[in-house]
Amino acid sequence: MCKLFSGRDIVSKYTNFSKLVNYIEIKGPCLYIDLGPSGTSATFVKYNLTTTSSSQTFQIMTPFK
Repeated sequence: MCKLFSGRDIVSKYTNFSKLVNYIEIKGPCLYIDLGPSGTSATFVKYNLTTTSSSQTFQIMTPFK
C-alpha cells in the first residue's frame, strides 16, 4: 500500500483530479477512503483508475444507508 500523505494532509483546493490520481497510482496500489457524506470523491477516483489498477475505493458515509 502506498503512503503519500500523513494524517494531517488533506486535498482541499481545486485540483486536476485525473492528474492527481495518476500521480498517486504511479507509487503503487492504494486504498482510497472518502470521508465525505456523499461519496463523490470515491466515485471520481473510481472512474479515474485504469482497468488494470488493483487500488480500491471505499466510502465511509452515504445518504442512502
